[in-house]
Amino acid sequence: MNKLIKDNEKLDILFICNSLNLGGAEKIMYEIVENIRSYKKEIICLTSRGNYSKLLENAGIKITYLNLSRNPLDFFKIFRAYLLILKKKPKIIHSFLYHSDVIASILGKLTFTNKILWSVHSDFIKSNNTFLRNIQVKFLSKVSNYIPNQIIFCSKDSLDNHLKIGYCRKKSLIIENGVCTETFFPREKKYYQIRNLLGLKKDDSFLIGHIARFHPIKGHILLLDSLKILKEKNKNFKCLMIGTDINKRNESLKKQIKKNNLEENIILFGETKFPHMIINAFDINIISSFSESSSLVLMEAMASGIPTLATNVGPISKTIGQTGWVVKSNSAKDLAEKLIFIIQNKELLRIKSIAARERIIKISSKVKMLKKYNLTYEKFLKKK
Repeated sequence: MNKLIKDNEKLDILFICNSLNLGGAEKIMYEIVENIRSYKKEIICLTSRGNYSKLLENAGIKITYLNLSRNPLDFFKIFRAYLLILKKKPKIIHSFLYHSDVIASILGKLTFTNKILWSVHSDFIKSNNTFLRNIQVKFLSKVSNYIPNQIIFCSKDSLDNHLKIGYCRKKSLIIENGVCTETFFPREKKYYQIRNLLGLKKDDSFLIGHIARFHPIKGHILLLDSLKILKEKNKNFKCLMIGTDINKRNESLKKQIKKNNLEENIILFGETKFPHMIINAFDINIISSFSESSSLVLMEAMASGIPTLATNVGPISKTIGQTGWVVKSNSAKDLAEKLIFIIQNKELLRIKSIAARERIIKISSKVKMLKKYNLTYEKFLKKK
């Protein structure tokens, strides 16, 4: 009986993630965990409960929260994770993002876990990272030849940038992010319903949508600088800003909005669990980032039939193709000029809308992504 209990405790896959809050990597991990139903799996979350916690727990996924957010080097809490791994004896540890890759590598080796997979969801530009993150990446690049069995990148750009800093080429694999085109699709009625909820009349304003957590790499200041130019040109527009810390409590963001005289043009929406609904109210989706490894927001907008104007970073230009517009990554002037062109040529949006959805169905479906992850897990679960 004791042997049976111990065997039942063993896991096929233990996932380790930084958080379960809204974010691209977190969303991909959620989709994987939710859809690979044939494996026995659990999650170690390095921080506390987040937006995906309830969804995963309702699906029967056990999650252990380490609450490391205040002290990322809390050895007592990390030791707790070590004991859990010893008990569960996972066949595979699959970690997401740099901090989790570091923790998974150390604990995986200490617990003699044979199969360790890393997932990288960053374009990695050294100047855009903290000192701690640069140290983490340097460590990971050094051990990438010895510890992980597979390093999964979400785009070729991400792979290429990490190879330049020493990541192991022969262990690298690209599994591009995919979007669920059954969740994200054109909803014409939502265009008017949501605009009404936002206090916009039927043809009151050109609505620019921007979805990104508040972080310098996401280019909020660049966006605001470009919108200031639009206002000076007397263009009638609103910008709906969505994401973590994009709210009225963010004094730094409010200060920048006031500095650019955009108080009447900006709607701070905060986080949402329903991007597939709200995105349908946009006239244009805008990405102002300085770095992107693989933008889920871009894919979700395209699947929803919303054209995108984006800065030319990472694989964005390749993903958009001819279905949207791309400008230089550091020019508010270029961003503003292209927005003015789009506002003055709205008939282009309908043409681009149809093309955007057709393209994303062809190149980035969730089904294709999950199939590749399943094949990867099967390969390593078969190996002794």
